[in-house]
Amino acid sequence: MPLIYRSELPNGLIVLWKIDESETELRSLCTPQERIYASERLTTGNRRKEWLAWHALLHETTPQAETGYDPNGAPVLKSGEYIGVSHTKGYAAVIIAKTPCAVDIELRNRNFLKAAPKYLSPDERQRFGTEGDLPGKIWCAKETLYKWARIPETDFLRDIRIDAVDPVYGTLRGTIREYGVTLQDCSNETLFMIYCFGNRIPERENR
Repeated sequence: MPLIYRSELPNGLIVLWKIDESETELRSLCTPQERIYASERLTTGNRRKEWLAWHALLHETTPQAETGYDPNGAPVLKSGEYIGVSHTKGYAAVIIAKTPCAVDIELRNRNFLKAAPKYLSPDERQRFGTEGDLPGKIWCAKETLYKWARIPETDFLRDIRIDAVDPVYGTLRGTIREYGVTLQDCSNETLFMIYCFGNRIPERENR
C-alpha cells in the first residue's frame, strides 16, 4: 500500500494511498471488528476492499485512532478529532483535523460531463467551460463541500456553487448555503483530489 501523498495541515494530516493489496492482505491490516463489519455489511468485493483500505490507511498513519459513525452514517473519531474519507477504484484518502474536514477523490478518466446537468449550473458552465480538468475539479469540490457541511437535503445546483479557481495557488473558492469556503487542490496525473477544513456553518445559518 504505497503512500502517494502526505501533507501536514495546520491542524491535522491528509494522506493518499494506492491500493495494490489483495482483500486478504487488507483484512490483516484491520481490526477484528472491522473485518467482521466488512464481511457482514459490504457485499461487493470492490466496495469491501476500498472500505478496508481506508481503515488500514488510518491505522498506518494514526495507530491510536478508533472510528465510529454518527447518526447519518458518516465516520467519526472517538478521540474527538474530525475525519474525512474518500475512496475510488484503486485509491483511498483520509484527512484528519481538529476542525470539521472533508476530502473527495475521483479518477480523471471518469466522464464528468455525463452528470453535468446535475451539478454544473449555467453560470459555472459559462465561467469555467466544460473542457479540460475543470468539470472534474468542480465535481470534487462540490462533493467535498457537501461532506464537510453535512446539511441534509443540500442540492448541488441550488445550494453549492464554485465561485473561483486559482491554478497558481491550487485553491478553489466555493459557497454552500451562501457560506464561503476555501478548498485545496492537490490533484495529480491520475486523480482529482480536493479537500477542505474549518469550522462548519453556524447552525442558525444552515436553514
